[in-house]
Amino acid sequence: MQRKPNEDFIDGYCEKFAAKVSTNFFKSGRQVITGKQILNVTPSKQVNFFVIKLLFRYWQEETKKLESPFFNYKHEEVRSAIVQFMNVLSQHIEIEHERFELLLNHAVKDTIYLAAMPQAYVEIDLDSRGVDQIHDKAIEGTVKYLNIYKKKIFKFLSDMKGLTIDDVVDELPDEFSEFDTTDAVEELCGQLAPILEISIEKIYSEDPYTDDFDEDDLPEPGEEDLVEAPVRPEKTAPEMQIGHTEMKVSVEDNIMKDEEIEEDLFVRPVSKRTEKKERPSESVSSEKEEEEQSPAEHHESRMKDSKILELISINHRYLFIKELFRNDKHEFEQALRELEKYNSFDESVEFLVQSYARHNEWDMQSDEVKEFLKVLFRRFR
Repeated sequence: MQRKPNEDFIDGYCEKFAAKVSTNFFKSGRQVITGKQILNVTPSKQVNFFVIKLLFRYWQEETKKLESPFFNYKHEEVRSAIVQFMNVLSQHIEIEHERFELLLNHAVKDTIYLAAMPQAYVEIDLDSRGVDQIHDKAIEGTVKYLNIYKKKIFKFLSDMKGLTIDDVVDELPDEFSEFDTTDAVEELCGQLAPILEISIEKIYSEDPYTDDFDEDDLPEPGEEDLVEAPVRPEKTAPEMQIGHTEMKVSVEDNIMKDEEIEEDLFVRPVSKRTEKKERPSESVSSEKEEEEQSPAEHHESRMKDSKILELISINHRYLFIKELFRNDKHEFEQALRELEKYNSFDESVEFLVQSYARHNEWDMQSDEVKEFLKVLFRRFR
C-alpha cells in the first residue's frame, strides 16, 4: 500500500523551495548558473540530477529540430561535426535566474514523488519516453539519473528485460505495493529541511493509504511552468554548499560521483574515431541532449516554441488520459494537436467543449478539467 501525497502542500513547497534556492544563488550578482554548479545546487543529489535530466529532455527535442529535408544529417561527416559542436556547447551550459527556478521547481517535485511513490515514477517514466519493450537502453534511460531506489529499480527492470511495457505495468503493483518508502522520504526531508522546513507528515495527505495505486492521485511535477517562464540558476550559495558536503545519503543507493556526472554530461571532447562509434548509439545523442539543451538562449527559444504537451507534467498526462479521454492516449494526443491550431484561450476552450467535453461527458467542475484548462491558460496567456 502506498500513502497518498498531499498535492497542495507539495506544489506550494516546491515553488517556495525553488524560489529560495534561486534567490540565494543569484543575490550575489550572478547572472547565470553553469552545468557544474547545478551538481551542487541543493543538498539533495537526486534533485540536482533531475535538473540535469530535464536539460537532457529538452535537448532531445532540440536535436529533432536540426534535421532538414534538404540535407543529409545522417552522413558520417555531418554527424561528426555535430558531435564536436555539441561537445563545445555542453561545456558552456548557462541558465538564467527565472528559467533555473522553474527547472528546480520541477526537479524537486519529481524527487518527492519518486521517494514517496516509486511505482508511479517507473510507470510514468517509461511511458513518457515511449518505451514499448524493456531493453538495456530503456533501463539506462530510467535509472541513469536516479540516486533514490537506483538498485531496486534497476534490478526490477533487469528482471523484466524482454517484456513489453504492459507486462511491466502489470508487475509493478506486486513489486512495489508493500514497499516501505518511509526511510527514503524521511531522509529526503532531512536534506531539504535546512533550506525550507518540510516533514514526512506534511508530504502525505490525511487520507491514509491507497490499496491500488492510481496515477491520477499524483500531482504535476511543474513541467508546465518549466516551459513558460524563464528558468533560474542553481543555488550554490556558500551556506548551501556546506550543507551539501555534510549531508548523509545512505538511502540514495549507488550514487554517482559528481566527477562522473561532470565527465558524462559536461566534458565530452570527442575525436573523430569516438564520434563514429557513438553516432549510432542513443548514448551520444542523449548526452548531447542533456548538455546542450541548457544554454539560456536555447531554453528561451524552446519555451516560446513549446507545444501544449510539453506544458503538461507526466503525472497529469495520465490523469487527463484516464479521466478526460476515456483512457485513449491517441484521442488525447489528437486533441492536443487540434488545440495547437488555435490562437486564444477562449477559442481552445470552445473547441474542447464542442469536440470532447460533451462526447466524453466531462464534469466541468472536476479537478481534472480545471487542471487541463489551467494548462491551456498558461499556453495562451
